[in-house]
Amino acid sequence: MAGRGVRVVIDEKALRDWLSTSSGAQLGLQRTALAVEAAVKEAAPVGKSLSWPWRNPIRHGWFRDSLHTRPFRGGYRVFSRDPFAHIVEFGSVNSPTYAPFRRVILAFRGKALPNKAATPRSTAE
Repeated sequence: MAGRGVRVVIDEKALRDWLSTSSGAQLGLQRTALAVEAAVKEAAPVGKSLSWPWRNPIRHGWFRDSLHTRPFRGGYRVFSRDPFAHIVEFGSVNSPTYAPFRRVILAFRGKALPNKAATPRSTAE
């Protein structure tokens, strides 16, 4: 039987229904979402610059403070309410790419709770 693969078909509706009704699955999804939120907050950049034009210190950490977790379609969603979150994640002509969400997703690598040593830290410190 060399060369023959196994084909697996996942019933997405049944899986989604089970995930949304199972209390154990919901607890696991919630714990994972909260762990992702905490890891993204840890990886989020926090600036130390002075504001323009008066060079007065300003409050930093808008992106970090804008992270939230909420139930979404039977699971949980971690998101940012910062209107400039896309610039933090992907960068721009004048801003470097920090990618806190992508770095955390890579650190998790399919695990519910990653190894603490694998969680990325912010490079903006």
